Amino acid sequence: MVFEQVLLFAVGIVIFLACFAVFSIAQGYYTDAAARDQMGQVRELIAGEVKALAAGGNSSNGSAELAVPREIQGEVYQIVLGPEGLNVSSAFLGISSASNLGRANESFNLSGALTSNSGRVTVEKTEGRIRVV
Repeated sequence: MVFEQVLLFAVGIVIFLACFAVFSIAQGYYTDAAARDQMGQVRELIAGEVKALAAGGNSSNGSAELAVPREIQGEVYQIVLGPEGLNVSSAFLGISSASNLGRANESFNLSGALTSNSGRVTVEKTEGRIRVV
């Protein structure tokens, strides 16, 4: 009788551990997906502003200040604008989201790099140059 109760208890522990493992894996997957989506949204916000400023041509100057999240999943991330396009990444999370920016790469000198500590990104366009600060 005692053996059967111990066996039943052991089966209960195995079921609990299996459920815990499945839910831990699912949580990790959805947390990672949420971080990738949020990083993609930040990239699209900045890329949209770069494209809008580039659409004005070389004759006009302008700037825009954008509010961005200070952290994604509790980690600061990097924003880099260069000849290859826009890259938003987090080395700690191992996530990167890139955009080539279409014709803005060809028409303008793209530059700038910053971290998300301030919660703000300024996109500036002056005489054939677009940069993030």
